Order: sequence, then structure tokens, then C-alpha cells
Amino acid sequence: EGNIVRADRMLEDVRKIATEYAVRQILHNGFAGEISDLTRFYVLYRWNYGSAKILFDEAQKLARSCGIDIAREWSGGGFIRKEKEF
Repeated sequence: EGNIVRADRMLEDVRKIATEYAVRQILHNGFAGEISDLTRFYVLYRWNYGSAKILFDEAQKLARSCGIDIAREWSGGGFIRKEKEF
């Protein structure tokens, strides 16, 4: 349509498309479209890292691609945990 798209919006769209594709491949096109953003993050995390601990920056990049604010999630008592302050 000739609309101008800002770089941050384009990056957000590309991240979403890439994570959707990856989750569909991991789940073999099962119910990938029906899972929450947090579940999408969990699936991608386990696929990429298994049970390994990773640095905040790596987790933040993955979470951002799933539409998650990781700092908000680790205080909820779920599987995302903050170990220490730097």
C-alpha cells in the first residue's frame, strides 16, 4: 500500500513471524496457534537451551520475540527465575 513502516515495528513483526514459524516446526503444526505467549516462550526456550541456565540478555531477546516482559514474569513464581543482581 506504500505505507511507511518504522524500523522498530518491522523488527517486531519479523520477530513474531520467526517465532511463529519456529513453534509450528517444533510442535509439528499441531496447536501452535492456540498457545499463549508465555507458553511460546517456554517451548522456544526448552528447544534452544534445554534445562540450561542462560544470561538475562539472551532470555530477554527470546522473551521479547514472544511479546513477553521477562522482568514482569520472573516475579510470578513460574519457571523464569532471577538468580542475582549484577
